[in-house]
Amino acid sequence: MNCYSSSDPAAENATIVYDFNVHQGDFWSRGVEDVQDQPLPHCSSTSLPRETQCTVCLDKVVYAVCRKLKDDVVLTMEALERHIKISKSDCPKLLSDGERHSLLTHFTLHKRLLHSGFCPRPSPSSCWASSLACVCI
Repeated sequence: MNCYSSSDPAAENATIVYDFNVHQGDFWSRGVEDVQDQPLPHCSSTSLPRETQCTVCLDKVVYAVCRKLKDDVVLTMEALERHIKISKSDCPKLLSDGERHSLLTHFTLHKRLLHSGFCPRPSPSSCWASSLACVCI
């Protein structure tokens, strides 16, 4: 795994991570409209990136976490068409595959129970399942 970080506050508006030497294929990107609507996720809630790609997350500074980058890659980050200084760094703690699987399993099971009309905990007769939660009055 290769990790890079930037303490530049503008990095929170990152829109693209790519190899400066290659003019095709970004390692990570998000639309300009997503910058305002979807802030970068916290690194502890972010999973490892897919093969040969990066993920970008926030934990005091902005991190680009990449798998299997070639030695000659010049990782470059831009935020709203502005170059962001990014340097090799230690890696942040990410959500492990096991933790992600556990969370997804719990969420899926809870969602199935709610859709069946069953509240997943003992509840008084004045409780019912909505599409999002067990509702009790």
